[in-house]
Amino acid sequence: MKVLKYLSAILAIVAVLLASVSGRMDLDVSAPWQQVIGNVHPLLLHLPIGGLSFLLLLELSKWLKWIRADDGLLYFILVVTSLFASASFFSGFALAKQGGFPQDLLSKHLWCGAAYVSCLAWCAVLKQRSNGSGRVLYSLSLACAVVSMILTGHFGGLMTHGDPLAPLFYEEYEAVDTDKPTDELLVFNEVVQPILAGKCYSCHGNGKSKGKLSLSTYEDILAGGKSAGRTLIPGNPQDSLLIRSLLYPLDDDRHMPPMDQAQLSDGEIRILSWWVSDGAQRELTVAEVEAPVEIVTAITELVPEEVREQREIARLEKVASKKAAAKQQRMVLHDMIEADIPVALRAMLRFVSPHNADVHFSSVSLQGQFGDADFATLEGLAPHLTSVDLSHSSISSATIEALSACEKIHSLRLAGTSVGTADVARLSNLDSLRTLSLHSTEVDSAVLPHLAKMKSLRQLYLWSTKVSSAEIEAFREAHPEIQVVY
Repeated sequence: MKVLKYLSAILAIVAVLLASVSGRMDLDVSAPWQQVIGNVHPLLLHLPIGGLSFLLLLELSKWLKWIRADDGLLYFILVVTSLFASASFFSGFALAKQGGFPQDLLSKHLWCGAAYVSCLAWCAVLKQRSNGSGRVLYSLSLACAVVSMILTGHFGGLMTHGDPLAPLFYEEYEAVDTDKPTDELLVFNEVVQPILAGKCYSCHGNGKSKGKLSLSTYEDILAGGKSAGRTLIPGNPQDSLLIRSLLYPLDDDRHMPPMDQAQLSDGEIRILSWWVSDGAQRELTVAEVEAPVEIVTAITELVPEEVREQREIARLEKVASKKAAAKQQRMVLHDMIEADIPVALRAMLRFVSPHNADVHFSSVSLQGQFGDADFATLEGLAPHLTSVDLSHSSISSATIEALSACEKIHSLRLAGTSVGTADVARLSNLDSLRTLSLHSTEVDSAVLPHLAKMKSLRQLYLWSTKVSSAEIEAFREAHPEIQVVY
């Protein structure tokens, strides 16, 4: 027994030394027999836990005089438990060197394991002392062994299974926020992250980071894990491990999630692939990123069918309500047109759609006979004008000033008028303007900075102006989203 006692003491010293240099040791454990040693750790770790628990039960029963336990038996159990603890420590050390564990938790787990082995070895030394002080030191060492065992198990459990209290502190995600229409969902927070939460967080979220990879936040995804290659490369799904791992065959070890876990649906994979391909946007909604119809459909299908039916009913009710409100507003506008607009101009007004009160106005038939005074009569329609054509009219800066207050205008044609660069500058506040015709006007190259401020502008007509072809080409290169015709 003395040999076993001394052996346990030597192993405890080695365990402490290994724990102290673990972070600086780079061992090759690729050999099969080395991997086997690490893989038996989950089996061995239960033996010292059971041994110490049994020893505590016997010591407590003896102290309460329930049984008459022999000190020799208790000593034997203690030494054997110490040896099992050492075996568990060294197999765990071999497993740790295979990688894939959070370094901070691993370091704590190793140090607590070394402390557990040391406390058991010290208990074995003190167990044979029968005097009072030896008994007290033995009891204190046994208490330290219990504490270190609990801490070792705690940190090991965090690495393997994650934090058991995580569900109390991490947000639970539904597949999709069913309280919002699909177009209003934030692509990352309310579509992508719930998909990852449902299918990936069992290993890579809520406090778990298998392979040193967490998918809990956008920053975690970008940071990646220990695998070769980046987890997320915005705009490049082919080289993003997040997408590649989903596309491997199901029986391939590289396929994620593992075969025995819930798999992503085809729609979920299409959504994630599109999200990465589109640049992995973080703050935008489905509508703002202009998601393709098939992606919008895939996102909508993630919502339970009964919720989709309720949403469709609500949508139809909303459409009917808008139609009723538009009809009422059109009647009010019709009465206003009849009362305030000159007869000659009424034929130039028309409603864009029977479902809203948007108004289109064109003075083309009057050409130069239409001027500022005529447009002033339309002041009451300013909130409703969405399309205005004043080509070849005799308007001036006064009309331009009035147009700058028409916030809903998305199409404005000023071709052949006396409009200049200063007039266009006044229109740069029109956030809805998508089409602007300035051909055959007096604008020059100074107009380009003002046009660049129009964030919604998509079509621009500039032929027969003082802006040169070279300047227009440079503008097109700087603003490829704008189609410039010249």
